[in-house]
Amino acid sequence: MYQGFWSGADVTRPFVSQAVITDGQYFSFFCYQLNTLALTVQADRENARRNVCWGTPSQPLYEAVEGSGVKGFNDEVLLQLVRFLLNRPEEGRSPGCIAEEACDSGLREPSFLPKQR
Repeated sequence: MYQGFWSGADVTRPFVSQAVITDGQYFSFFCYQLNTLALTVQADRENARRNVCWGTPSQPLYEAVEGSGVKGFNDEVLLQLVRFLLNRPEEGRSPGCIAEEACDSGLREPSFLPKQR
């Protein structure tokens, strides 16, 4: 849906999306936060805002399928998938907005991504 922003009229609020990349066995989880459309050298010159992408390493949901059973099922991957599916936007701001004023400062990882150990 067109929101009225373009390279000459930068975003006034962050846009956050999440993605799951999978081949059915291995899963990676990503969160992308668009804070600016200043993607050219000229537009970026005086722009302090940056776009941010967080991601996890690829993780197996299971080791193997043997007969009618699954070997080495990873509950943490399933839990993360459910967290992503249950995550929804908050009214008045993009989900995962991590600072005031189009997230110019105070960046931190979104709470719905698993903590790296």
